[in-house]
Parts: sequence; structure tokens; C-alpha cells
Amino acid sequence: MLRRIFARCGMEDEDYFEGFGEAFALAARNLAPLPPERRKDGHERLLHIRRASNAWGWGVRDDIDAVLIEYLPEAE
Repeated sequence: MLRRIFARCGMEDEDYFEGFGEAFALAARNLAPLPPERRKDGHERLLHIRRASNAWGWGVRDDIDAVLIEYLPEAE
């Protein structure tokens, strides 16, 4: 589903991508303080988004990587 959403985004969708990055960062920030066994599912979801982000352009993958390094360094 995300691939279909991002496939329709164009130059005017910069705000959308920025909002997406903020939502991703919020999710990572909320997962970070949890014990490893409680953050496993959320961590896997974020990694799934990271893998899919290769096709989105706009530097989304770079932003996602920066967030993961900051909040969930074990994701690398």
C-alpha cells in the first residue's frame, strides 16, 4: 500500500514526505525506551518501511536511516 501511495507523489508532495519522516521518527522515539522484547514487533515494522523506502526517492531512505541510527542503533 505504501508503494502505491508514494508512487503518486510528485514535486508538490514535499510536505507529505516531511510529515512521513516526522511520524517515522515519532514511532522510533517511542520504541527506543522499551525493553527489547517489547519493541521487537515495532522494530520489525520500521525495518519493513526502511526496506520499502529505497523506491521512494526524495531522500526518504536517508532520513529513515538517520532516525534509526539516532533512536534504534541496533537496527543497522
